[in-house]
Amino acid sequence: MTTLEATWHRHAAAVVAGDAASVANDFTPAGMAKALEASDAPVATPLVAFEIRAIGEFQAEITYFGEVNRTMRTTWQETRPGKWQIIDIVEVVI
Repeated sequence: MTTLEATWHRHAAAVVAGDAASVANDFTPAGMAKALEASDAPVATPLVAFEIRAIGEFQAEITYFGEVNRTMRTTWQETRPGKWQIIDIVEVVI
């Protein structure tokens, strides 16, 4: 069974690697709709690293580092045993 923390790391690594299929699979349909609303611009590429900060039982802020750094606050739900998906996402504007 995959832990939520392991899923956060796998997801962020897929974003940095540009693995769109894996990234898309991490969203529920409602979560994907929120992702499309989260920002007018996609995450800038190339990305070179990420940092994860747990902010709640099912929430994490993931900062992506590249030409432009961006932080996304994600809320996750276990949609089936061992399968965690994003149900809400917003960009954290600093």
